[in-house]
Amino acid sequence: MRYSFILLAIFLSFSVSAQEITIKGAVGLNQEDALECYHLIIRSPENDSAYIAGDVFCTTNFEIQTNFSLPLHVEISRLGYQHAHIRIDHMENNIIDIGEINLELSAENIAEITVTAKKPVIKLVNGNLQMNVQNTVLSHSGSLLDLLKRVPGLIVSKNG
Repeated sequence: MRYSFILLAIFLSFSVSAQEITIKGAVGLNQEDALECYHLIIRSPENDSAYIAGDVFCTTNFEIQTNFSLPLHVEISRLGYQHAHIRIDHMENNIIDIGEINLELSAENIAEITVTAKKPVIKLVNGNLQMNVQNTVLSHSGSLLDLLKRVPGLIVSKNG
């Protein structure tokens, strides 16, 4: 009898503390950009590095569940936009609707991007190795025979 009372007390404590909470809402943009994917993270407000739950959503509406107790910190982020932070301190039932969150365009813009590309020195074309020695150390190797001696995988003999 005593052990069943202890087991009942443990079971009731877990069932009360493990109440599932559903957080739902919608995300929009204050710009004319099409809403793509965004990241939603739930953290503990006391320890901001304590990750509780999270997911990536590619639709306007979201819904996420957690078994963690309140208070909660919800962070919504998308590349190029300022992060939205919502603190949840209380709830009336198991479903918390935080409404629509509009993400503001971030003031951090990249002024200029430079892309530099180089042709590969050796590439495989139709089963043959093709070597481009222009603008490499091999372009100053002297004669064609000297160049061929430096080609990887090629053996040059005196007899040809």
